[in-house]
Amino acid sequence: MYNSWQRYAKLLLWGLGLTLWCLGITCVGVAPASAQQTLVVRQAPVVIDGRTLFYVRDSGGLRASIRAERINNELTRSIADLTAGRLSYLDFTVDTQPDSPLPTIQLNGNHLLTVTSADALTSQPLITQANIWRQDLQRAADLALLERTPAYTSQASLYSLVAFAVVCLGYLALGTLRRQLTRSLHRSVSHTAPHLEKPIRLFIQVIALGLQTGLWLGVIYYISDLFPTTRILRHAIHQALWVGLTSPFITLGTKGYSSLDLMILVGSFVGLWILSRAVAGLIKSRVLALTGADHRMRELVAVLTQYLLLFLGLIVILQVWGLDVSSLTILASVLGVGIGFGLQNTANNFISGLIITFERPIQVGDFIHVGDLQGIVERIGTRTTEIRTLDKVSIIVPNSRFVDNQVVNWSLGNPVSRLHIPVGLAYGSEVEKVRIALLEAAREHPDVLTSPAPQVWMKGFGDSALNFELLVWICEPREQYRIRSDLNFRIMASLKRHNLEVPYPQHDVHLRAPRLETLLANTAGTTPTSGVRLPDPQARPAAETSNGNQVASSVGHTEILLEPPPVLDRRSYLEGLAARMRGPSGLDIKDRWHLLQRYPCCFTGTAAVDWLTQMEHLDRRAAVRLGQEMLTAGLFHHVLDEQDFEDDDLFYRFYADEEAGDTASTALT
Repeated sequence: MYNSWQRYAKLLLWGLGLTLWCLGITCVGVAPASAQQTLVVRQAPVVIDGRTLFYVRDSGGLRASIRAERINNELTRSIADLTAGRLSYLDFTVDTQPDSPLPTIQLNGNHLLTVTSADALTSQPLITQANIWRQDLQRAADLALLERTPAYTSQASLYSLVAFAVVCLGYLALGTLRRQLTRSLHRSVSHTAPHLEKPIRLFIQVIALGLQTGLWLGVIYYISDLFPTTRILRHAIHQALWVGLTSPFITLGTKGYSSLDLMILVGSFVGLWILSRAVAGLIKSRVLALTGADHRMRELVAVLTQYLLLFLGLIVILQVWGLDVSSLTILASVLGVGIGFGLQNTANNFISGLIITFERPIQVGDFIHVGDLQGIVERIGTRTTEIRTLDKVSIIVPNSRFVDNQVVNWSLGNPVSRLHIPVGLAYGSEVEKVRIALLEAAREHPDVLTSPAPQVWMKGFGDSALNFELLVWICEPREQYRIRSDLNFRIMASLKRHNLEVPYPQHDVHLRAPRLETLLANTAGTTPTSGVRLPDPQARPAAETSNGNQVASSVGHTEILLEPPPVLDRRSYLEGLAARMRGPSGLDIKDRWHLLQRYPCCFTGTAAVDWLTQMEHLDRRAAVRLGQEMLTAGLFHHVLDEQDFEDDDLFYRFYADEEAGDTASTALT
């Protein structure tokens, strides 16, 4: 019952939308015609206090807007004089001259306007038209005088307060009614038809919001109409908006179009797009479903139908609008330049969508792999394609990726595909037993095809294992990851049944520490060997490092360099380090100046720390500790003997450079 009601509701909504769109198309056809008429016969309103009385038209060489502006200015000035007391009354009369067939309307004996044949609305005499306008002017002037009295102002203010209070009560009542309807809807529909609750609630909210907005707009219009000042302001705003929307600002061929015309045109295009999609969806779900066509064919026919309706509807709208399609060649060329620059990617994706639609390399329901994405094609649109991954995540992919890049379509043609499952077994395993164990695991799985039969290949000899590969055939590519996981579990169980071992990675580690060997040899009183463990004699010779240790480079094993123990002949190590620091590749030792004082043969603490971190591979804290140890050992000192060793721009000097520094100082003296 509810499904039937929902179907009828949808049909009603679509019918209403189609009716509104057809009315919009009618407006599209009427609006340009009216626009062209206003271009031929222009008219302008005569207004008193924001009320339009009548329209005057072009007369000879005088435009209607200029005529209306002069009349309105005179009326405004006269009403202001009447309000200020400079005039006691406003009297409008009709006057005719014997030498002129055109009657004139005078204000207090002064000329106000001339009624011309262009101003006549019907075939009635001009004098009759002039008398009608005189009555309208006199009535509006008397009303303007009345509305400026204190009694009227007080009464209008009271009416405004009452109207505002009524609107506030109505606004609150609508809000309460909306909440009551929403709660009642939840109680009655949530259990019987939960899928209808959300759209009905949205419908109620939209209706309530529309009524509340209409109340406020209505009271604003009513209050502004009570007072002359607000009515004049409202009329000025209305005129500015209307002129801005209806003034032609673009010309195609010999016709000009305004902003309102273009808004109606854009609305027609949007309605055409929605209508074409709705018709295509209706054909796919209602008509083609009855024919028994598969999902892919229905999707193709729906896309082609949408494109065809868009093309035909566009031509019809442009013709109804009055546009000559041949006059759009310049616009088409500009659009082509825009596509070549700013819309290149969009056009590329659109054309790629057409290619996919006609060539059908991928279709809805296919399991594909493009780039780093794998999933099922859910929808192929004009610009993008929706893919649902195996994690149930929808990803929007531009159509150009399917045309420009390599795409693996597991569902194209024969969906049967083969899985490769690598397996490594320990050296010494019986290869025939391995083959039997792997084939047993494959044959036990229900999703593995028996024809073609599973196979076991021996790929080669690895560093730690014998490499095998199990090859099985499946007919559901989208289930390949689940099948691969199940096979791995079954392979592990089968290997255990046949007592086959999966090996651990093996790696030989060779350690060399020549100084440690020397210490051990001195302790034992024997001649040191070349290493704790000798490498292969055929290996490449070891490479010398900066601190005298060797790192052997051999095949099949790795040797790790051990740092020399700090207790091994520490004084010799520090003296050798000091000699290297003073050597050619050592520190920059030179005369330095500070506060007009010369300090010969010195270096900075920062430079020493940088050298130690680079040459001894220490961090800066360890380098500072090593420098302090050298200072304590008497290898160098602060030039003023006031500072310990620090990572700073302090001057230090080796004691070995003291004699050279003293000699230089004596020579300078």
